[in-house]
Amino acid sequence: MRQRSLVPLMLALLGLGCSAKRDRPDTIAQDCDGGSCIKPGNGGGGGGTSGDGGLDAASDAPGDAPAGVTVTGTVVELTGDDFFNAVPYSAAATIEIDGATGIPVAGPYNGSTFKLDGVKDGPGVWATVTPSKVGAILPTLQPVDTSASPVELALVPAATLDTIYAFLSIPVQREVGAAHVVVRFLDAKTGVPVTGVTVTHGTDVVAYDTGGSWSDTAAGTGVAGYAVVVNVSTGKTPNQQSFKFKAATASAAVSLWVQPDSVTLADVLVN
Repeated sequence: MRQRSLVPLMLALLGLGCSAKRDRPDTIAQDCDGGSCIKPGNGGGGGGTSGDGGLDAASDAPGDAPAGVTVTGTVVELTGDDFFNAVPYSAAATIEIDGATGIPVAGPYNGSTFKLDGVKDGPGVWATVTPSKVGAILPTLQPVDTSASPVELALVPAATLDTIYAFLSIPVQREVGAAHVVVRFLDAKTGVPVTGVTVTHGTDVVAYDTGGSWSDTAAGTGVAGYAVVVNVSTGKTPNQQSFKFKAATASAAVSLWVQPDSVTLADVLVN
């Protein structure tokens, strides 16, 4: 039994001060809310925070397009609704990661390893794992640190979402074409899960961990720091959507990639 590493999923800090917004951010968009905003942290998240005038990354780069890096890695299946324990995924899949030129690069996972060339270099680069047979296992989107190759990507079983949704005060089923957003809040200094964080995304139901179960009536995240946004409407193609968070120290929003019939899996660091 393997345990999921924290490093590949580090995404953003919940803190004060705002950075320039990018039309196509490296990994996340900084959305200000009441004087606070998301700021990429050292462990993940892309894009500058020094006030670059909101220029696109592509327009900033002089000369020829970057060649990117080669990324190798493995895939694991998260085996329960704690999103912690994992086993190696031994079936075929397709790996897609943001490319250095701005165009995603894709390649096969053979049930053991994968290798992609021309990948964007750095932390917080978005990756998608799509099983060759989608059904019991859902495609999973996640930020990854491509500079730390080899990397470990994760897949989430459909049954995990079914289990969580069954715990809701009014149980629901997974909707066809919907996305399922799983976020974990961690203390930026210690890496310990943060309790009491609330999430809003339109009128969507949000389930919070309760230390072994799940509830949509809880006051916020429990001891594991998890929140699951239920049945997110996505349209027909992958897109970024803004999710608002409120902790004891700050409130903010972050843009996460979602796509139909898939899971988005990411950690958010709370400053």
